[in-house]
Amino acid sequence: MSKKNRPFLRPPVQRVTLMYYIAREIVKQGCKRFHRYSTIKGLEKLPKEQDSFILVSNHQNGMMDPLLITSLIKTPLHWLTRADVFWNPFFRKLLFKFNQMPIYRKRDRLLDLRKRNDAVWDCCVERLKLGTVLSIFPEGNHNPQKNIRNLK
Repeated sequence: MSKKNRPFLRPPVQRVTLMYYIAREIVKQGCKRFHRYSTIKGLEKLPKEQDSFILVSNHQNGMMDPLLITSLIKTPLHWLTRADVFWNPFFRKLLFKFNQMPIYRKRDRLLDLRKRNDAVWDCCVERLKLGTVLSIFPEGNHNPQKNIRNLK
């Protein structure tokens, strides 16, 4: 699919889906068994379950950090995810069911990047009005070397 033919993706405005809860339970059980944690500290510092907020974290690996956070926080999380994983129509439907929303980056080299991100931000605002938790990992990467990168 050429970059000119990339679909304009508008995520649905939703609070929660059944697929999210099923996947969350599977992830939660897997994380408990693999990491063998028994107590979690600091969850009381998060806003109440019915309150909207934006969760911003940093991570250095691909999927483990979001999976752990999803398994620990009871409130459904709505993730901003890089847009290139949404190009496949099958995975797009699945990701939307898991409360994922595409965010377009400069490296996507789309002419209407700003317009696309504006539509996603509008969806984020609508979801926050519904009482959701928006979650983002700015500039996460898969670099095996431990280092601190320059701020962008």
